[in-house]
Amino acid sequence: MKLSAIFALLFCCMMTSCSKNNENNATKTAVDKISVTIAETVSKVSPEVKEDFDRLFDEWHTAYKTDSEIRLSSRYIYPNQLPQYDQLVAMGKSILPLVVEKMAGNDFYLPRLVYEGICPAEKIYNTDTLGRERANYYIRLWAENHIHN
Repeated sequence: MKLSAIFALLFCCMMTSCSKNNENNATKTAVDKISVTIAETVSKVSPEVKEDFDRLFDEWHTAYKTDSEIRLSSRYIYPNQLPQYDQLVAMGKSILPLVVEKMAGNDFYLPRLVYEGICPAEKIYNTDTLGRERANYYIRLWAENHIHN
């Protein structure tokens, strides 16, 4: 079983509050550890960086979802072709906790693209790993470098 699939399973167990036995408790503990790590690292991001990130991300999200040029274009415009994407990626690794926090939420597609732009060496090129599974893989990679045992 792929590690990203294992993480997705861990995440689903936490979301459904499964705690029937020790194995489920271990699963919940691992996911809780990641959640706490995300929250701790997000709290260390400067307010200015967070404000810039939130503003750019919201602008990017809005442009991708509602810009008439994008919606009416005869060609598919990828979200990473919008100027806010380049600005977010240029902010560098200082925004990764914020990106990971967004990626852990329900709307993981756009934050996943930013993560791949900032950490291209970690990008998955395997087309079998898509969507939530790919986002979970990146969350796990990031968490492995930030969890303090």
